[in-house]
Amino acid sequence: MPVWLNILIIIILVSIILMEVAENGHPIRTLAWILLLVFLPVAGLVLYFFFGRDRKNRRMVSAQDMDRLQHLSSQAVAGYVCDNPPERHRNLITLLHTAGNALPVSGNDVRVYTDFRAMYSDLLEDLQAARHHIHFQFFKFEDDEFGHRVEEVLVSKAQEGVEVRLQIDDLANLTRRKFFRRMAKSGVQVRPFLRVHLILSSDTNYRNHRKNVVIDGRVAILRQGRKNNFLLKV
Repeated sequence: MPVWLNILIIIILVSIILMEVAENGHPIRTLAWILLLVFLPVAGLVLYFFFGRDRKNRRMVSAQDMDRLQHLSSQAVAGYVCDNPPERHRNLITLLHTAGNALPVSGNDVRVYTDFRAMYSDLLEDLQAARHHIHFQFFKFEDDEFGHRVEEVLVSKAQEGVEVRLQIDDLANLTRRKFFRRMAKSGVQVRPFLRVHLILSSDTNYRNHRKNVVIDGRVAILRQGRKNNFLLKV
């Protein structure tokens, strides 16, 4: 092996080891990676690339963009903020405000769905009533009656001039890219979450399982829990 390549590998190994120590993670995990990198440097580097980097705390949105979005949210709810919420809700309100600068607003109606058909019927009705924008974020679409009906409505609204944005998880929809390209050609703004270029990637395991729909800033449908319950806010 050329001398320059040995030097390069040593520099990379030392950099990774210093980075692992500086992150102050779990000591057993850190020690395991250090030993692997020292005694099996080449294999250790390959394994570290795929499995060693912890992406859980990586910000997907910059602090500046978060500040801008929170400012826009505050403007949108101006006049609806509940200044004197019930005492029984104040601990929860404090928690939500501390965690995400969420503000308590009045005038909401909440409906909980435990039956998919009922949610699906209301979802289509709300989508068809959209006048300004539809922000649609789903983990994946199946190539079935549900997927085709939603596609039909989203394309129809986009052609009416409604801003339609659709985000799906790229890995979960690898076999249905033609389906989304068809929607994109019809005016729907389709964006994949963490586009997959190589199956073996350090980001492959970080997927977006959210199911959220926001219509005209007035209606929101959110998936809650692990049993496909849906929460409808109007």
